Amino acid sequence: MASDVHKNTDTKVETVSANSVCRQLPQKTAEQGLAAAVAFAEEVQWSLAIRRTISGVGFGEALKLLMNDRDMSVEQMESESGLSVSTVKRLRAGQDASVEQIVAISVALHLPPPVSGDLLRM
Repeated sequence: MASDVHKNTDTKVETVSANSVCRQLPQKTAEQGLAAAVAFAEEVQWSLAIRRTISGVGFGEALKLLMNDRDMSVEQMESESGLSVSTVKRLRAGQDASVEQIVAISVALHLPPPVSGDLLRM
């Protein structure tokens, strides 16, 4: 049989005003906001341009182009992606890449999702 015992608990409600929350958050200056918007616009433009560049080539050539654009050597790719130098060289030469390898490369090159998606579809 179910019990009809109810616990009476006191709840403390704290009133927080919007002004007190805003004072605790760091304030962005107009310059910071503008710089972020400019950086975002530049990244979008880069993404569109690089997608056009790699659209007609195979994975190996796309990897070379992306590494050159990001000024990344094979050794740096090894360090950033966890892939061996020999694997990176084979991929650049046109060997098929696994999904895991493409994800590691995308992270190492700091690629935006649309560019990573293009690599996955190659």
